[in-house]
Amino acid sequence: MQLAALDDLTLAEAAQESGYSVDHLERLVREGKISNAGRRGKPMIRRSDLPIRPRKLDGPRLPAYDPVTDARSLGSRR
Repeated sequence: MQLAALDDLTLAEAAQESGYSVDHLERLVREGKISNAGRRGKPMIRRSDLPIRPRKLDGPRLPAYDPVTDARSLGSRR
């Protein structure tokens, strides 16, 4: 195991690395789903225990909403 995997991260550092919010990570520690590497009142998360949020897949993007085009399409329905 690498030494970096044993690093203890603050909730803010863990949130930045994982993609989850500080509140969500704090809840996971409180519920015991992630072990607390810190102490009570100042939780920390070991980097090796950090959940990684799945990234969204790059799919086809829809064009941005255009109110003018929308208004024209509604006007042509009459």
